[in-house]
Amino acid sequence: MSADPGAPQRLLALADRVGLQRPVGQALWLASELLDMPLDAVTRDALANDRTVRKLSEVALDTIMTGDGATELEETALGTTRVRLSHFALGRGWRHWRTQALLALASGEDLKLIRLPKHLAFAYALLRPVSWAIRKATALKVAGARPSARHDERAVR
Repeated sequence: MSADPGAPQRLLALADRVGLQRPVGQALWLASELLDMPLDAVTRDALANDRTVRKLSEVALDTIMTGDGATELEETALGTTRVRLSHFALGRGWRHWRTQALLALASGEDLKLIRLPKHLAFAYALLRPVSWAIRKATALKVAGARPSARHDERAVR
């Protein structure tokens, strides 16, 4: 893109026409901030004035830098929550929000364990808290059943 200084502006305009302005804007902003990709003044101003793109970029940067980049989000309290919520801001319109809500309310594990027909997909939202509790209880039970390292060392001696 650096060979053609107008390319980012044209890409952003094309993305806007097809409904992808926010994710493309976020990508351009991050490429500019992290990789020093040059942006023309018009594109930089457009991205800087778009509050949603700025917030999405902040979430991405915070995610990348969690624990100085050495910590997985899953290892932090509510680590993936901001990322999942930011997905709602990537698109516009009720269809996008509905899709994101359905994705958020049904985990991959739920979909594998409990097969429902498409017209009953809304039921995953009701089943998710129950299946989450079952998974957590099972994980605690398995963790409690494992002998600790000290216990193993004593058994070896």
